[in-house]
Order: sequence, then structure tokens, then C-alpha cells
Amino acid sequence: MDFTLNYSPQAAALVRDGTITIDRFKCPPWRDLVAEARPFAPVYIHFDLKAGNGSLSEKGVDWDAIERWLIETDTPYVNVHLVAPADPHTSDERAVARMIADVSAAVARFGAERIICENIPFRGANPDEGGGKYHRACIDPANIRRVLDETGASFLFDLSHARITAESIGMDARAYMLSLPLDRLSELHVTGLGLVDGMMSDHMPLNGDDWMWFDWVIGMIGGGALREPWCAAFEYGGITPKFDWRSDPAVIGTQVPRMVAASRDATSRRATIPR
Repeated sequence: MDFTLNYSPQAAALVRDGTITIDRFKCPPWRDLVAEARPFAPVYIHFDLKAGNGSLSEKGVDWDAIERWLIETDTPYVNVHLVAPADPHTSDERAVARMIADVSAAVARFGAERIICENIPFRGANPDEGGGKYHRACIDPANIRRVLDETGASFLFDLSHARITAESIGMDARAYMLSLPLDRLSELHVTGLGLVDGMMSDHMPLNGDDWMWFDWVIGMIGGGALREPWCAAFEYGGITPKFDWRSDPAVIGTQVPRMVAASRDATSRRATIPR
């Protein structure tokens, strides 16, 4: 299991100085940013693709550009976010069908083995950080599993998104997480949680319960209860105004080594489990 980190200039300086060691930087498909990050560590691409709004199956996407990124950076998966938009006139069945159609479009181009679907943060009636609203059907574990079953795609488990969702729908967080298709786990995202403008938000440092949840999921992986993902990504830091104040080198310099050590230990412990 690789350990990856959101690219930020602060993180790059820590890699350069030997304060932290990572396997890859996680970057959006931005040419200048990838060029900036590559001298410090290999990169992989996290795409802003949405499944559930017709943007892949109806409107179309530049699949050739995505394929070039995969080849150039040796990115193993094409990620899509399960984000059926809220619409009182759209039934649960229709919302799920649109997610399946969009994921199927990606599968048709790259094969099911290269597509991973990410759970998103659901905040009930509150607007999400992008200003829209999500259909509740897209965060239902049974629906997520149905999308994976019908398309053959795998699961990108965002731990913080699941915690936000569970709190919003009034469900025990662990029960919600365990109802997700973790048997299809291929990539893991982790951050801390905190209030931003009165709204529970991710991409924060790990504190208190954040560490408990990180240790829980890494322990499940190391103990063999969960499939080992290709990487665990710490989604802290960045370069836009949204992330400038969440790129503290003191946080990165102290938390990344602890997370790397836990991830390496999980991989080592799995190697001792009888097959």
C-alpha cells in the first residue's frame, strides 16, 4: 500500500528536506501543477469526474486526455464521484440509473478493472461545498453496491466523507461504513474533520477522533479484515485559496510520518497472514 499526499509547496519543501517521505503526490490534472510536483516525488492524478449527472454518458468527456494522463503519470485508476444531483422530480431509481450510465461510460473506455467510484459527503438539506445538493440515493450503501455490481467497478472509500454522511443522516458512523462495499476497496482517502463556516468539513488536520478512525481503518487493512488498497491518501494541503490555510507545514511534518509508519506496518502485517 502506497502512501500519497495532496501536493502543496509546503509538502514539497518537506520532501526536499527529508522531513517526510511519501510514495506519490496526489494532483488534479493540471499541467503546471504536475510539472511543479514531479521533481519532488512521483505523482498520480485524481480526476474531477462525476457520475450521476449525465456528464460522462450524455455530455461526454475527453477520454483521450484522461488516457494521456494515465500513461504519463502511471496512474492506475480513473476515479469518478457518485454525485447524483438533488431533484424532487428524480426518483431513487432514476438517480441510480444515471450513476450506472455514467460509470458504464467510463468502463466502456478503460475497462471495469480501472474504474473506482468514490462516496461523497452528504449534508442533508445543507448545500454542499460546491453550492449544489446531492440526491440521497447516491449515498445509500445498497445503491453504491448496485452501481459497482452492475458496472464491475471498484470502490474508493473516503473515510471523512462517510463520517460526514453518517452524521447528516443520523446513523452510527461505524455501522454506515461497514455497510459500504469495503470488500471492493481499491483506494483510501483520509483527512481530519472540522467546522468551516459552521459546516462540518474535511481536508483538515487529524485530531482526537480523527486518529481513532484512521487507526481503525488501517488496523482493519493490516489485520486482513479489509482488502488492501493500492494507496492511502492524506488529502491535506493544496494550492488554491480553499487550501492555502490548510497547508500548514507543521501539520504535514508531524502527521505524515505517523501515517506513513502505520500504513507500512499494515502492509507488513498483511504479509504474515496465511493465505
